[in-house]
Amino acid sequence: MAIRGCTCLKFTPLLILAASAALCMGNTLVVEEGEEYSDPCDAFQASVDGDTILITAGTYEYDESLVLNRLSDVVILGEEGSELICNSSSDNVIWINSCDRILVSGLSMRHADPGEDSRCDGNVIGLDSSDDITIMNCEINGCGAVGVYIVACGEIALIDNFIHGNSSWAVRHDIHGPINESRNLDGLTMIGNTVINNRGGTNMKIVNSGVADYILSGIIPGSNPKFELIVPANGITVVYEMAPDCEPLVLDIAMNPEEFIGRTCMVFWREITFYRCLPESLDFLEMIEVTDIEVLD
Repeated sequence: MAIRGCTCLKFTPLLILAASAALCMGNTLVVEEGEEYSDPCDAFQASVDGDTILITAGTYEYDESLVLNRLSDVVILGEEGSELICNSSSDNVIWINSCDRILVSGLSMRHADPGEDSRCDGNVIGLDSSDDITIMNCEINGCGAVGVYIVACGEIALIDNFIHGNSSWAVRHDIHGPINESRNLDGLTMIGNTVINNRGGTNMKIVNSGVADYILSGIIPGSNPKFELIVPANGITVVYEMAPDCEPLVLDIAMNPEEFIGRTCMVFWREITFYRCLPESLDFLEMIEVTDIEVLD
């Protein structure tokens, strides 16, 4: 899956070879349909210190975490168009446990969509008791509860990733809580990541939904971008949030607004209520979200 609107580094074959040579001295395990490692779980289980796991273009679904356990100097590389989908909503998509000097690059990772009556509690990437871990040029996508969850780790670098649509937080540290790029934290480096539309609410109820024509007048940037919309009939301006499960065009507009401002759009919206259980009370947040947009002119 290509990363929309993100100017991240793309790994060419020469860069892949250079990265592997710099970090690893072992074998390259190729994940590809019809080959020895058609299932990425098999490649992860077979890897040893110094190996490279190369995941070729394609969508790979599996039922439990891909685990690296007690390994060093391993490179996990995804070709453009490679996507990992974990069907278990309670597992991490990738879990790196008690490892040193690991590079993960070029992958799109997410959970399968949960059923209507269930929720996703697993994280996209879990980093546990590890040191010198680099995650770069990856799409880290919901419905993962947390995009990158860090527990008892040393040096971690998150570089040029697209972290979006996670149902709780983009990045969370076991001691320091939610982290963003403006916060300094010893041992954690965050450079050039696009962090968008991750949410800290715990429960959501859809109150109402509908569709209407608006003129797009602006985008208010932030971790949850907002759309400024003008009602054509009376010129009133309304502001709607971007839904974490929005259609791709909504995300394109939020990240490249100059191409769309002033145009008339058919906007699909929903009114939602978020609520969190607090001691002796409930905390409510109401908003209207954009789930899809069709450009009319």
